[in-house]
Amino acid sequence: MRWPDRVVNRDEARRRFGDRLDRLVPWLLEADPLADAVVADLAERPDRGHAVIGRMLAGDLPADAPDSVRALAAALDRVPMWVDWERIDRAGRLLFRAGPLGGLVLGAGSLVAGYCAPAGNKPLVLTGALTGTRTAFRLAETGRFVVAVCEPSGLRRHGAGLAAATRVRLMHARVRWLVQRSGRWDEAAWGAPINQHDMVATHLLFSMRFVDGLRRLGLGIDERLCADWLHLWRLVSHRMGVVDDLLPTTEHEAQRLTDLIHLTQAPPDDDARRLVASLLSPQSGRPQRLPASVPHGLCRFLLGDTVGDQLGLVREPWMRGLSAVRGVVRPVDALVRRVRPLEERAMAWGRAHWETAIAEGAAGRPVAFRPTESLAG
Repeated sequence: MRWPDRVVNRDEARRRFGDRLDRLVPWLLEADPLADAVVADLAERPDRGHAVIGRMLAGDLPADAPDSVRALAAALDRVPMWVDWERIDRAGRLLFRAGPLGGLVLGAGSLVAGYCAPAGNKPLVLTGALTGTRTAFRLAETGRFVVAVCEPSGLRRHGAGLAAATRVRLMHARVRWLVQRSGRWDEAAWGAPINQHDMVATHLLFSMRFVDGLRRLGLGIDERLCADWLHLWRLVSHRMGVVDDLLPTTEHEAQRLTDLIHLTQAPPDDDARRLVASLLSPQSGRPQRLPASVPHGLCRFLLGDTVGDQLGLVREPWMRGLSAVRGVVRPVDALVRRVRPLEERAMAWGRAHWETAIAEGAAGRPVAFRPTESLAG
């Protein structure tokens, strides 16, 4: 098998990780056959396809639904034996307890880290999903997705989280369908579009990277809660078509896989810098409550100065004071965790914050995870 050109530092990766590199790289060429078959069958009539998928998610599968849709419905009916619903519901509380801090970590940490991947960011570049005023709406979609999967019972068969994960999975498949027919995709350089490797990398951004960021800001997340959060996102990613064998089950495994992926990925390219600039820009369509330099400082704080320099993020003296945030957050969060009424109040406030942020980003438009219909010019 010829490896995609995107894989760098191969000798160093083998020295540090052994044959895990050789087991990971083939997944750069694998996508999601089940979702791809659905999109291929519904490609000519995307509006009808959206309605068919809606009925399938509601448990009302049309009689004339393609076999691929029936296969997807059957897959959603099966709950893996490893799923522990109590752990998943317990983990979901973390998002709401974190409140605005969760939004900061997701936006300035997890998403930015994902855009840094020079090959993994190419589907975003080709679809133009994060340029201009579309940025705010895409962030609203991401927020709605995260909230939905973290709500109690959200990932059960007819939960809003499962519906959101399925629609995002099919949105990814639609992007694959488009870019593979565009003549603009370089498989020799990048592998398959939105491949299994890149999907598990995204999984790590929402799972381990998110926990790391919250801890860095001072939120108390012990080993048990971290494991529960990984368990929740293992199910989310399973529902989004990621192969179970790729999904880490412990914090140690997640950190090792994160390190391997980071080592074998080239530094941010010009596309990465443009995507991040669009995300952080005051012109992105989001309400601006903070000076423009604050998002740059948060990115540097969460991702480090090396990445900050590679992305061209500004430096200002006040940014050194961000570490003081921990000194405020840590004792407040410790008190919240000890007093149940305070925790419930903090979670209610956190839910309200997420709903407000999503509504502002959506600006009155419905967040329905509609499939992409065309590529950017």
